[in-house]
Amino acid sequence: MARRIFVFLIPVFLSCASPPPGNVLSVSGGGFWDPDRFQGRIVFFGVSGGYYVSRNRAIRMALLDAARRLSFYRSVEAFVQFDETYNNQFQGVQIDEVGTLFYDDEYEKYIDALEFDPERDILEENNILFIRAGYKGGDSIRVNHVRPPTDGAKKPAWIENPPARIDGYPAAVGFAGPRFSYKNAVTASYENAVFNMVLNHFFTVIAEHAEHSQTIYDFSGIRSAGTVKGFYILETWTDSVTGGVWTLAIAQEIKNSFAVGE
Repeated sequence: MARRIFVFLIPVFLSCASPPPGNVLSVSGGGFWDPDRFQGRIVFFGVSGGYYVSRNRAIRMALLDAARRLSFYRSVEAFVQFDETYNNQFQGVQIDEVGTLFYDDEYEKYIDALEFDPERDILEENNILFIRAGYKGGDSIRVNHVRPPTDGAKKPAWIENPPARIDGYPAAVGFAGPRFSYKNAVTASYENAVFNMVLNHFFTVIAEHAEHSQTIYDFSGIRSAGTVKGFYILETWTDSVTGGVWTLAIAQEIKNSFAVGE
């Protein structure tokens, strides 16, 4: 079943929309984040925000997060809308921003497509539990290994200078401010990476001038819609001061979802 997600996007969302076309980045890692036991298959990581009920529940939540990422990897469609209306009578601006995601929300079934060993594939750090799981499917993309989700106080270069491509794949960066739990912030961050990935490739700018009996409206907007295949998270960085989370992701392909003449 396809699921919709409605989110309100913030200005930084648009700041990553147009990375330099020649910028290319490679990443590498080590230890838990660079597993070699999966024999070259891609790895989906999952995160749980803490032991709210029990450790077993935290593991289950992290596995479900990994399965959700696999669902996004199979296919996720994004629609982005950013509107700005200027009212000449009241000298005011109204800004409306919204994004919608469509994906298979029955992602629990994808757990069976993941290889996970509770004795070897769990990392606990600062009351946050991470799991790694190797993808059993035959449609894996070739990527360099990922980096850990926290990297001290130093901000990665890809945040200030988002790469357009990584190892030949389309790339994008997503951001989310602090949430009730770390897991929620991570989730919002990689969802915004999907939106930015689509916005980077397909968008339509709309502008119009409307005069009414007493007011004049100047309207401008951006629409973007696309289907992302092979969405995969390479790196997640958390700002230890603000709690904001940044995600670097790539995709196999991005197709325009706008209808002809829309």
